[in-house]
Amino acid sequence: MKQIVSVSIDHWHDDSLYISGDDENEFYDEYSSIFDCGIYNNLKTGAVDCCGINYYKPELIPSLIERICKKEPVDYKKLVDWLDKAKQYNGFYILGL
Repeated sequence: MKQIVSVSIDHWHDDSLYISGDDENEFYDEYSSIFDCGIYNNLKTGAVDCCGINYYKPELIPSLIERICKKEPVDYKKLVDWLDKAKQYNGFYILGL
């Protein structure tokens, strides 16, 4: 786990979401209650850190999709499609920028 959440992540792959500074507050407002189970690089778990690394294990994806579909936040259909594809990876990251 420590290696997975290390600061040496190979960026710009299909297994990561990137939050730009302009969208940070909107993303946090819409999704922080859904993505409240990420693992930080210090191995603690919590709400989305928009300035850091958030790793989500693959077994969390079905419950995250369920929560997203129930709440229907902004752009949720795009995110659900992406999460369906992310099932083939060893989890996924949300990286704050």
